[in-house]
Amino acid sequence: MCRQELPAIYSFEPLDENGFQIYSSWFTAGEAKHWVSPPTRQWFDYIQTTPGAHAWLVRVDDGSAIGLVQLDEEAQVRGSVLAFVKPAQRNKGHGRQILRALLALPEIAHLRAIVGMIAPDNAASLRCCLAAGFIQAGIDPDADGLLKFVYERPLLQASSTSASN
Repeated sequence: MCRQELPAIYSFEPLDENGFQIYSSWFTAGEAKHWVSPPTRQWFDYIQTTPGAHAWLVRVDDGSAIGLVQLDEEAQVRGSVLAFVKPAQRNKGHGRQILRALLALPEIAHLRAIVGMIAPDNAASLRCCLAAGFIQAGIDPDADGLLKFVYERPLLQASSTSASN
């Protein structure tokens, strides 16, 4: 079966109170809670007050919100990512395209590596990360039962970004 690619332009808006409410509304369906815990006020406060913690509501060119990306910087050279696609927008190629758009954001160009952790039975997320250029690091799950995927920037790109800062 051939899946149609959606031409989309993504915008990343820093998560504010309105975005938090939109993102929270996606968890009314039980299926959304299977892979990611619903956002809490404590999580939102963490995003708003912690240096190096970022969350963006992702919108498509018509303005509708279709995803959320959280990125936590570690030692200013690496980041951990969580990408979430609104349940009604899944299986349309958005996850892969959102990850690719994230990797192109100037705000994170200084990061040499981006890490994502995925449950082995989350086939859609596994395919998404691989298609976006992440590589599986090891075959065994970690202590939490998750597989590690890493996107590493080419050294030339990372060093030229550092030199320009």
